[in-house]
Amino acid sequence: MNEQQLTMLVERTGDTLAPDVRRLVAGGVARGRARRRRRAVGSALGGLAVVGAVALAGALLPSDGPDSGPDAAGPVPPSRHVAVFPPDTSAVLASLLPGARVVEDDDASYQFQVQRGDVRWHGASVSLTIDSRGVGSSSTARDRCRAFIGDACTETPGGAWAAEHGTMEVDSRTGEETTSYDAVRVYDPDGYVIEASGESGSRVDRGLLRRIALDDVWFD
Repeated sequence: MNEQQLTMLVERTGDTLAPDVRRLVAGGVARGRARRRRRAVGSALGGLAVVGAVALAGALLPSDGPDSGPDAAGPVPPSRHVAVFPPDTSAVLASLLPGARVVEDDDASYQFQVQRGDVRWHGASVSLTIDSRGVGSSSTARDRCRAFIGDACTETPGGAWAAEHGTMEVDSRTGEETTSYDAVRVYDPDGYVIEASGESGSRVDRGLLRRIALDDVWFD
């Protein structure tokens, strides 16, 4: 076969290999439509996912409306406030015990929202503390008192609950337990805790401590 014959054979073979344009176009259109449908479905699912996420976040986030739950109002403000400036607590305590002497205790530990007064009266130590850390609590005075000492709590005319208790120590000579301090703790309806304490065996009895803790001088 010479060069001319080879050229003619290649040309005839090329004519038989001409592409079916219609079929190629139809196939491309079909594939394009299928691809667009997949993108449309994916976009729709993505949109639903976004909407669902926004709805879930809205349900979880706190609302400022009236139905945002029982704690939306926050702590209840007290009906009265402590009337004694903390550094004056000892002086006011001394005014309730004629002849008492203010004791300056430089080593006394400091507690936030707790003020304390200390005096000496007839040779005995007497103290008073006002704890304001529970102000605004939703717990009642009765419940807080009973959590401290159980059924030994008694209600006072003003709605507070009081508990008498003592601090025990062991006598090194006899080995017996004796009460070293008597105390009366008062749980106020506003959340305050007032406690008066004094050395046992002195003129300071629990009746006096109760009157000190419930005195109106501490609040306005």
